[in-house]
Amino acid sequence: MQNETVEYYKNLDTTNAKLVQPAIIKKLRERQREVAYSALDMDVLTWLSTQDVDTKKHINEVIRHFMAVKTN
Repeated sequence: MQNETVEYYKNLDTTNAKLVQPAIIKKLRERQREVAYSALDMDVLTWLSTQDVDTKKHINEVIRHFMAVKTN
């Protein structure tokens, strides 16, 4: 499976690919932060930023559970 993926990317033709401008990426990252800030309080965001990957994954699972409960 991994070898197939490597071969796919080795042979990938990027001649017609559009160049992504760094300014666009910066703007998207800023927008992502704005959305996070509007959804969560600053103290929660600060605490989350100090957590390890496993804790963040667990928190995402808990939030997804609440999302499923609220939509049903």
